[in-house]
Amino acid sequence: MKNITILFAVCLILSSAVFATQGGKRMSIVKPPAKPTVTARSVEVKGTRWKNGQTVRILFLGGTNAERQMVRSIAVEWTRYANLNFEFFDSVAQLRGQKSNIRIDFEKGAGSNSAVGNQAESFAQNEPTMNYAWVDKATILHEFGHALGLEHEHQNPSNQVRWNRDAIFNEMSRDGWTIEMVDDFIIKPHDRNRVNFSQYDPLSIMVYSYPSSWTLDGSSVELNTELSEMDKTNIAKMYPGRTAVIEENVAPVITPVIDDEPVTNDTHTMSGVSKINCQDLEDMSENVSGASSFTVQNNTKDILTLYWFSEGKKTKYATIRPGKKHQQGTYVGHLWVIDSNSQCKLAFAISKSKGKLVLNQSN
Repeated sequence: MKNITILFAVCLILSSAVFATQGGKRMSIVKPPAKPTVTARSVEVKGTRWKNGQTVRILFLGGTNAERQMVRSIAVEWTRYANLNFEFFDSVAQLRGQKSNIRIDFEKGAGSNSAVGNQAESFAQNEPTMNYAWVDKATILHEFGHALGLEHEHQNPSNQVRWNRDAIFNEMSRDGWTIEMVDDFIIKPHDRNRVNFSQYDPLSIMVYSYPSSWTLDGSSVELNTELSEMDKTNIAKMYPGRTAVIEENVAPVITPVIDDEPVTNDTHTMSGVSKINCQDLEDMSENVSGASSFTVQNNTKDILTLYWFSEGKKTKYATIRPGKKHQQGTYVGHLWVIDSNSQCKLAFAISKSKGKLVLNQSN
C-alpha cells in the first residue's frame, strides 16, 4: 500500500461471533484491529463525499458467491436514500477497462473495516478498500456507511455519555488493548473542525454497542441492525435527490396526544412527553419526526429500566439506579417504557424536542 495519509475506519464491534458475558447476558465487545490503520474521526468526514448522482463501481476481490450476494442485496439499502448508484463487478474483466471505486475482500483475520468515502480513490486498483472478516446485515450496512463518508456515531461531539474509562480498559486489555486505543476508538470525540455532525443518534447503524458497565451514568446502547431514521435523513441530505423515498416510507399511525403543560402528581413529573397507559402500548404506532432527547431522574428506591418500544417489542437502553439521572437521544413520536421490578411503571411518547421525567417514591 502507498505510504499516504488516508482516512480508514476500523470497525471494532458489530461481530455477532465475538461475545463477552456480563451477568449471564451475551453482549458484543470490541476487538483490536488486526493491522495498523489511520483512523477517520467523524460523523461525516468533510471532503469525502462522492459526486452526487455518481455510479460507484464496486469490485469483489474475494468471497464466496453467497457472501457477495449478501453484500449486494443489503448494501443497496443506502441508495434508497442517497442519490448514488452501486454497480457490482465479480472480476476485473467485467469492468471493461473502467476503474473500480471500491474493492471488497473477505480476509477473515483482517477485521471488518472500510476506507471513508472517496478516500478509497487513494488506494491502488489491486488493493481492497473494504474488508469483511464476518458477514451479517449490521456489519454490511455499517461498512457501507463508512464508504459513503460516515464515521462512528458514539464519538459524535454532541454525545454527552460519561465513559467509565477504567472499566473499559480493564475489560479490553484482556484482548490486547492499550489505554491509547480505548481513548482513540471509544472515548475521544471527533474533531469538530474536521467533521459535520448533528445530534447524537443512539439508534444509528454507525454507533458502537456498549454495556452499562462502560459508563458512569449507567447508560448503554444495544446492537443496532437497521438504518435509523436519522441515518436515512442525514444520508439524503449528503446526497440529495431521493427524499421522496423517505416520505413514501412514512405510514399512517396513531399519534399520541401532546401535553403542552408539565404534568405533575405524587409519583412523577413530566414535560415534553405524553403519558400512555401501559396496556395500550400494543395498539400504538410511532409517528416519527425530528430528533429529540429526554432525561429521566430516578428519585425512587427502585432500579428502573428504560426500554424503547417499537413494532411490538421492547429494546433495553438503560438501567437507572436510585438517585441517578439518564439522558437519552430519541425522536419525536418514539414510544418509551420505564419498568420497575419487571413491571411497566410508566409508558410515554416523545412530543417535543426536549423532554424531562422525574420519578418520585410513592408514599
